[in-house]
Amino acid sequence: MDSFRCSGGDQNEMDACAQVMALIGAGKPEEALKRANAALSLPRIPAALMMMRAYLLAHLGNPEEALASIDAVLGKDSRLRPFLSLASYYATYMRKADLLMRWKRYEEAVQTYGEALALDNRDPMLHSSMGQALAYLKRYSEALTAFDRALEHASEEKDATIPFAYHQMNKANALSSLCRYEEAVPLYRKARSCGHLGSPLQKALDYNLACTLALLGCYSEAYAICQQIIDRDATFKLAYLAQAEVCMLLDQLKEAEAIYARLTLVVPQAELAAFRSAHQSVLPYRVYIPAIFEGKR
Repeated sequence: MDSFRCSGGDQNEMDACAQVMALIGAGKPEEALKRANAALSLPRIPAALMMMRAYLLAHLGNPEEALASIDAVLGKDSRLRPFLSLASYYATYMRKADLLMRWKRYEEAVQTYGEALALDNRDPMLHSSMGQALAYLKRYSEALTAFDRALEHASEEKDATIPFAYHQMNKANALSSLCRYEEAVPLYRKARSCGHLGSPLQKALDYNLACTLALLGCYSEAYAICQQIIDRDATFKLAYLAQAEVCMLLDQLKEAEAIYARLTLVVPQAELAAFRSAHQSVLPYRVYIPAIFEGKR
């Protein structure tokens, strides 16, 4: 809540914020929400309190009320103090859009990211998030444009908060989804060469590259990359499915069944049929990792 500090209000407002924060810190979200709701009777409501309330409602599984609480902040409710700075409005739009992405409400997320872009169109993470929402809607050409804009504004410094490789991967994903595999593969390789990527990004890059190579008919390399993923993280289920699909494309059915058998060590037998049914063909599937850098914008 760094963009929403409870300052400049009267003692009741300050006390309400402090009490809600303390309850959140103590791991008591239900009690924190009750205290935040009680504070709604104050003559003036700190914007920070409304954002904490939205966080709690989202955490407790009440998306509609969470969004309503955020919209009250964005709508300049006359009882909210302080009126927000430009940076705080921007952060509020981003939080709303990120919640919409979490709840798979991609159309609404696109609209909200657009509202944030109207305030600041230089944030590469915002363009990447917009591109991911568009990609989930299968609007790949628009997603590609968004990812290109992210790369225009992203830092290539090794100590950048968001690795440049993250934005490169997103663009490569869009190219691959547009069946432009020959363009996607070198971009994946370039992103993988950056080093110091962190495990989630490395796995996503490797998996996406393996799938794209398989779609190009480069089965041996795709299989090998899937094995590298499994060797580093035996719980990454999609890598098993991609590797098994490669074996089936090569008509190596016994090897494919052996891979599915190993998958039972990761997915309980009772869940395996449903998991395989939900991912009947993973090769067209791309891994995006929208939440990995949450809070690092």
